Amino acid sequence: MKKIILSLIIILSVLLGTSGMAKNEGKGNLKRFALIIGANNGGEDRIRLKYALTDADTMHKVLKELGGVEEQDIIFLKEPGNDELEKAIAQLNQKVLSEKNNFERIETFFYYSGHSDEEGLLLGKEKFKYDKLKNLIKKIPSDLRISVLDSCASGAITRLKGGVKKAPFLLDSSMQMKGYAFITSSSYDEASQESDRIKGSFFTYYFVSGLRGAADLSKDGKITLNEAYQFAFYETLAKTQKTSSGAQHPGYEIEMNGSGDVILTDIRKTSVKLVFDEEIDGRISLINRSGVFVAEVQKPKGRTVELSLEAENYEVLLENQGKIYQAFIELQNGTRVFNLSEMKPVMQTAYAGKKGKDEDLVEIPFSIALLPSISTGYADGKRVKHNFSINFLADYSDILSGAAMGGVNMVGEEMQGFLMGFIANSVSGKGYGIEYAGIFNYHGGYFGGIQNSGIFNYNKVETDGAQFSGIFNYSGGDLRGVQMSFINISANMKGTQLGFLNISDESKGVQIGFVNTADNFYGSQIGFINIADQVSGVQLGFINIADKSDWPIGFLNIIHEGQHNLSLWVDQLGLYHAGIKLGGTYLFTSFFAGADKKFETNTIGFSIGAHIPLGNLPLFIETEGVSEDYCNLKDKVSEIGALPGESKWMNLLSFKLSAGLKLNSYLSIVGGISVPILYSYGFQGQGEEKTTPRLVEGWKNFNDKGWKTLVKNSQLFIGIQLF
Repeated sequence: MKKIILSLIIILSVLLGTSGMAKNEGKGNLKRFALIIGANNGGEDRIRLKYALTDADTMHKVLKELGGVEEQDIIFLKEPGNDELEKAIAQLNQKVLSEKNNFERIETFFYYSGHSDEEGLLLGKEKFKYDKLKNLIKKIPSDLRISVLDSCASGAITRLKGGVKKAPFLLDSSMQMKGYAFITSSSYDEASQESDRIKGSFFTYYFVSGLRGAADLSKDGKITLNEAYQFAFYETLAKTQKTSSGAQHPGYEIEMNGSGDVILTDIRKTSVKLVFDEEIDGRISLINRSGVFVAEVQKPKGRTVELSLEAENYEVLLENQGKIYQAFIELQNGTRVFNLSEMKPVMQTAYAGKKGKDEDLVEIPFSIALLPSISTGYADGKRVKHNFSINFLADYSDILSGAAMGGVNMVGEEMQGFLMGFIANSVSGKGYGIEYAGIFNYHGGYFGGIQNSGIFNYNKVETDGAQFSGIFNYSGGDLRGVQMSFINISANMKGTQLGFLNISDESKGVQIGFVNTADNFYGSQIGFINIADQVSGVQLGFINIADKSDWPIGFLNIIHEGQHNLSLWVDQLGLYHAGIKLGGTYLFTSFFAGADKKFETNTIGFSIGAHIPLGNLPLFIETEGVSEDYCNLKDKVSEIGALPGESKWMNLLSFKLSAGLKLNSYLSIVGGISVPILYSYGFQGQGEEKTTPRLVEGWKNFNDKGWKTLVKNSQLFIGIQLF
């Protein structure tokens, strides 16, 4: 009896569960909305921030990519006033209400990066009070409301109810939380600090790094609110301990009910992942091609770290026991496992700024120098940031943000702006902008911009932009852009090389020169001689050489894995031909000669054609444009639709269409038709000109049954191809 009752209870539970599911049928599980605000301007009495808009854009990207927030559900405000902010919150309310009946759960995310004080957000000349902001956010009719404020004294918003500096909180692991959470980048009496090194605020930088996977301590691919806050708390505190503004303590106020933690991002199903293997040990920084620090994590040996990123090129820096290692990688769809063997040590001088603190940097707006030590911009051994510098012989800046002109301009860590060196420009680290030099430009780190020099440009690693010089350009890493010089050399090229000699490893784009060489090439090589290993694209030149090439167009194509056949055929004129066909996967050139049985009529010719395989069948089709010279064709000229001429030499341009059956790897049977188009007679004697080309009979009146004449003048042929 007990078994029967237990069975009935189980059946009833299942039926009730099914009924509950039926009620929610057609209803989505979760919908998210976000209001993101960036404001550099905090009023006339506040220093204008550099990176608040950048921080807001960074948060916008990570929520869209990994946080499940669709673009149409994000409200993004830049430099708003009070009215604009209040209207945006009202708009957010309406969005939530419109979807309330369509989803089981709705969450909202509010983010602000900008100025604030103990009373509220500073929006230009206006102040949006914390108590008003807090009340408006609490009234949003969503199940969960998360607010992140990255601004000075933002902890005051939590202090309204007694909030203080707080270490990371702990929640359990289910998904039933309802209520609100306010996360602040600093306490009520602290400054929220920006960094020129990471081009953003410390807190947002580490909070976003955590959301991309650096905070995933549980290794489940889901980044919770607790994990992200915990990661940002400790990293922000550690990085600001010794700054002139003092340690920065993120804080929070949470009023939630239910059990569980809130999942902010999910990196399990993202299309682009970067995994650092177990052998890597140290602090890893990722920098995109624009020079922006995207993520940073302290990686312990023996544990993998997985990050979800955008598909683009990155510089990877590893700091371990005072040494710096570097690599450049390209991320595409899929999972990329990064190994320690890919990293190379770099000179400390190139990245000294990453070890120095921002407050150790002396900023000098204007300087005049004879030599680096004889300068108005000299800071007695301290690191120097110049905005504008003029020198007569040479000058040195640790960081240049602006312009420098003179004999030799030297920069240690980073250049942003314009360098004009009558002799040379030398940057040990990375640079962004324009460089002009009489003799040469040198970069030890990444460069993005335009380089122009009289003799050469030498970039040790990656280059985004353009290099122009008189003799040669060199990029030791990836080149994305243009190289124009007598000689152009790059490791990997995405763009255009234009010069007498162009050399690259793996390349995507165009090489135009007398001689072009590459390993794997995707695009077009245009030159007198083109040389490559694997070519996916076109080689256009007099001589094309490759292991494998799809579309070689030239007089002589030598393709190892292409076509190199001996052809033998006979046509209706009674001429026997032998030819050599050389080409790539699809295009080929052919050289041939022929004669009749008595060798009274001779021919020699050249053709360019296309080879079209028919899938996996042993069949193929070939089309050719043919130029053929006949000697002593005599009365047979009428058979191809030509009028008799006095010269024994006649040139004929024709179109050939053939089909082939591949019997085995070495032998094919080929047959087809040759359609004559134009003919002309050769030189009759010394001083006499070649006749004007004429259309063969049938073309002039093609629409008026002339095609029948053309068919009659066409010649059938049959033969074999060997190898």
